[in-house]
Amino acid sequence: MTALGATAPAHSLRLADHRGAGAPGGPPAIPSPAVTPARPRTPLSEDWLPIDEAAELLGVTPGHLRREAPDLHRRGLARKQRTPGKRNESWFIRRAYSRRLHGEDASRFALGVSASALSPVRPADLLAAATREQREAAERRATILTAWRKWRGQPGVVESRDLPDFLADLTRRFGPVSARSIRNWHALAPSEAAADFRTIAASLLDGRTDAHKGGPSAGGVSDEAWAMFEGLYLQLTKPSIKKCWRAVAAAAMREGWNWPGESRVKQLRRERIAPSVESLAREGKTAYQRKFMAPLEQDPEAWAPNQRWDFDHARLDFFVRMQRGGTWVAERPWLTSIVDWRTRALRGWWIDETPNSRTIRLALHAALDRCENADQWGPPEIAWLDNGKDFKSASITGATNAQRRAWRVANAQGKGPKFLGGAFGWEGGETEASGLLLALGIEPHFGQPYRPDSKSRVEKFFDFVHRDFDREQPTWCGSRAEGATTPTPFTRDPKSLAAAKADVMALPTIGEIRKKFEDWQLWYNSRADHAIDDLICPDTGERLSPREYLDRHTPARRVLKDRGALALLLHEWARPLSVSKVGVSLRLDSWRRAVTYGSREPALDIFKGSGRKVRVSYNPLDVSSIRVYDEEWRYIATIEPNERFGAGTSAEAVRRGLAQQRAATRRVNERVNMTALTGTAAELAWREQRRMDVDATNARLAEQRGLAALPADAPSPSLRIVGTPLDGQAERVERAERRKAAGAEGAFIDDAERLSAVDRLALMHGGARTDGDVADAERMDRGAFASFDDETSGAAEAERVSVFDLLS
Repeated sequence: MTALGATAPAHSLRLADHRGAGAPGGPPAIPSPAVTPARPRTPLSEDWLPIDEAAELLGVTPGHLRREAPDLHRRGLARKQRTPGKRNESWFIRRAYSRRLHGEDASRFALGVSASALSPVRPADLLAAATREQREAAERRATILTAWRKWRGQPGVVESRDLPDFLADLTRRFGPVSARSIRNWHALAPSEAAADFRTIAASLLDGRTDAHKGGPSAGGVSDEAWAMFEGLYLQLTKPSIKKCWRAVAAAAMREGWNWPGESRVKQLRRERIAPSVESLAREGKTAYQRKFMAPLEQDPEAWAPNQRWDFDHARLDFFVRMQRGGTWVAERPWLTSIVDWRTRALRGWWIDETPNSRTIRLALHAALDRCENADQWGPPEIAWLDNGKDFKSASITGATNAQRRAWRVANAQGKGPKFLGGAFGWEGGETEASGLLLALGIEPHFGQPYRPDSKSRVEKFFDFVHRDFDREQPTWCGSRAEGATTPTPFTRDPKSLAAAKADVMALPTIGEIRKKFEDWQLWYNSRADHAIDDLICPDTGERLSPREYLDRHTPARRVLKDRGALALLLHEWARPLSVSKVGVSLRLDSWRRAVTYGSREPALDIFKGSGRKVRVSYNPLDVSSIRVYDEEWRYIATIEPNERFGAGTSAEAVRRGLAQQRAATRRVNERVNMTALTGTAAELAWREQRRMDVDATNARLAEQRGLAALPADAPSPSLRIVGTPLDGQAERVERAERRKAAGAEGAFIDDAERLSAVDRLALMHGGARTDGDVADAERMDRGAFASFDDETSGAAEAERVSVFDLLS
């Protein structure tokens, strides 16, 4: 036996060494005093060995190796062929299956060098031909093997008793090592008496560097096979590794590819496929961004307090009782929140059954109308919105998705409207872009889709609500309640949750939850026991609550010029509508049929047939009347639905309708007569032009004399007044509706504007009037107002009606 090629007896080797004799996890050597004479072997130049010779070299029985042959065939390491002198085909094993199949030239084969090229060979040559990693690994194995042999030869050592402690000491010194690996190395390496350390290290060289390149060594994988595995494994359907391995193994058998076992493929999957690639391919973009995409680092001073508000919806993780089709059911409510970006303060909120544009308006109304901040903080400059359809509705942002898409295309071509911000809305599209945010001087922006960090403040707020407020409720279910079958850290035990939901009438209502949340949000805005470094006062160094920071460090406070306009803006607003002879036709909600209003309303006469449009607002819970404004947001009238006549209509109702038609005709005739009395159109134009010239001159003189000083109650420069299109209209609406409630439906002209015809003539003629003018004007007054008032006075106030009554 030579020093370099010393091997253990053939019958002491096992099949489990197919990964290489020096690999960790190899089988232990079974020493035996009996030595079986070696059978004649096939020359090393041949790449395949008969199965009986391979079994002898591996130390296993031919039957055992024959049972493993089909699996080796799929990996390209075994094949069947007919040999001369035999009738049937027999199995042959490829030498690449194990280093032991190369006999005394195992180390040479590990380096990929033929026997003839290195004969005679020296250990130094083998170590020099190896890579640095191979050489360091061989020297480590030789050091461990030498220490193990020396330890085992000490007197008093009982291997079965002392081996665990010795292995633990080796692990601390050299890293993980097993007794089976050491025994495999002992079987391959010559004894210390017959060889030096370098010879032992050369015998333990591991040349399986081509295992990751699809080479011929044991455990290798072909590039084609691995490409097929990746294509099968990296799919959103998440096929298992075992299923993909079986499919590739079948293809490898047909094509002759190298394909290792399933355990090796699992190891290669961990080494070759990055976790980020696997997450994106098998879990989707959302999971990939959550796990591997770093959030955008945001400057805490990017926005000042009360400059930007974040808007979003979230479903709460507990159950309440709601009515569905007249039946009480258990459902999870929705929370609409508005959070100040800089201070994390909860500015406004609303809890309801479903999220929609109405809940957004109610949350905004709460943010601007709360007693604690109504006189100090008004609307922000910027609103950061979610990409949901509720936030993109025309009533909130002033434009629909279709309009925005068309404008983006037009802007790309350099001919579309551009957003100007504030109350100006969209350049070239002011009539269409009349949303709530624009009317309040708030510039809307949308967060980036599928990027929660674009609205990080409100997302963090929802996370805190789920962890704190939601878990206080007795019907807390967790964020994975829908479809969860087993408890997880984010869910509740299904049986206990079912017991809590069993009695639906015992569940809280949304009104009760709103009261609880009102107290909770007051505590949330007032708590200073947090770990938010952005809320440390720069002057004192103390940790402030969101309310305190907002109060101390808001640079400029915006307040509403007219607080009454807020209630008007929060109604449902339809798109600008035309006025026809039947009045205003309005579609409420998703009804197919439209409801018509104001066919007999005198204030709408000026719009009929003119092409001018009006703006309409209404309360979705009470559609018995709607409010009409002109295009300049000036209040016109509150009108009621048109009456329908047909079978069953009373004679009194028919007479009232005919009287209204006659009154409308008289109003038109009287206006024609009034125009004839006040002079020609040319005279009116001259008077108006002269009046404007006089006013302009007076204004210039007043400015030169310093008479245009600021009023005494002018706001300070740090207080910015926010005007809305409806400023000053709340008082007119209240006065008109109060007069209508008192029964004066016919008084369609404001008291301050209801001048007699005589006074109107006096104003038009500069104060001069004749007896004939007085007589004509008095006669016209009696015909214009008294007739209509007599016919319509005393009518009962219209009761509130629903949409069902209007469409019936």
